[in-house]
Amino acid sequence: MTLERFGTVPAPRTLGEYVQTVTAIATKLSKVVAWRGQVDVSWGVHSGAARRVMQQRWIEPRPDYIGGVLRRAGMDDSEFEELDEIWRKAEQPAAVKRQLRDYEASLLDQARAAGHDNEPNGHRLGDFELFGLLQHHGAATPLVDVSRNAMIGLWFAAETLPETTGLVMAVADAGVVPAQSTIESANWHEVRDRLPQGKALWWVPRRISSRMAAQEAAFVTTPFWDQPWGSLDLPGTIMWKSESSPGDQPSVAFIAIAPELKAALHEAGRLGVTAYDGTTIYPDLPGFARYNGAGMDITMPRVR
Repeated sequence: MTLERFGTVPAPRTLGEYVQTVTAIATKLSKVVAWRGQVDVSWGVHSGAARRVMQQRWIEPRPDYIGGVLRRAGMDDSEFEELDEIWRKAEQPAAVKRQLRDYEASLLDQARAAGHDNEPNGHRLGDFELFGLLQHHGAATPLVDVSRNAMIGLWFAAETLPETTGLVMAVADAGVVPAQSTIESANWHEVRDRLPQGKALWWVPRRISSRMAAQEAAFVTTPFWDQPWGSLDLPGTIMWKSESSPGDQPSVAFIAIAPELKAALHEAGRLGVTAYDGTTIYPDLPGFARYNGAGMDITMPRVR
C-alpha cells in the first residue's frame, strides 16, 4: 500500500499476516525495541507537545523591511504573496523547534508552580519524572508513548475508527539511546541536547504505573525534526527528497493497519484468543472510568 505520508508500506489484513510482517521488519532492523499504534494513518507521528505547538501556528513573521525592498524592486502582489508563503513554509520547522523548546520549559515551570512535582513522601520530581506524570494524565508533553509489544502496538492502532486504516510504527534498537539510571533527576534540555543526531532517547521509568506495566510501555523523545511522516529525529523508510536516502538500514518502519485487521483483532479479543481490551490495557481507575463512559458500548458479564 502506498501512503502519502509514509510511502510504500506493508498492509496485512489478518493476524497471521501481521505476525509475519512484524517478524520480517524486526529481522530487517536487527531488533525492534518500540512499537507505536495510531488509529488513523493520515496522522503524522508527533509528540503531544509538537502537535500542540504546531496547531498554534507560531510562525515568526517575515521582517517588514524585506517586503518594502521587494515592492520597490517592482514585485507585484501575486508574486509577493507567493514568496511570502514560501517564506512561511521554510521558516516553520525552525520556528516550531524554537517555540517547542520554550513550551517544554514553560510546561515544567507551570507544573511546578502548581505543586505537581511534590509527592506526599516529600520526594520532588525531576524533569523526566514530571513529564512522565503529566503524560500519564493526558498533558501534551515531548514524550511519545510506545510499547515493547507489537501486539499492543496493534491494539492501539485498532482501538477506535474501525472503518479507517491505522498505522503501526516500529523503532529499531539501533535508533535509540537507552536512558541512564540517573536520568530522572537530570535536566531535560541538557540530556536531549546531547543526543546524537538521528537517535531517540528511550526511557522506561523505574517506578511505573499499573497502566504502563499492562501496556509494556516506554517513552521515546527526540528534538523536533521535520519529516514527511512526523517530527521525530529518526531516519525512516521515507524522507524528504532534499535529504539523503535512509539507505538499507532505516531506524523506523511503518505498517498500514487495514479495517479488516482491526476487526480481526477485536474478534480475537471477544473469543478469548487475546486478553487485550480497554480494561486490561487501562487497568487503573481513570481507564476503568473511561471505558465505562456514557458513549461506550455495554459489555455485560455472562451469568451461568
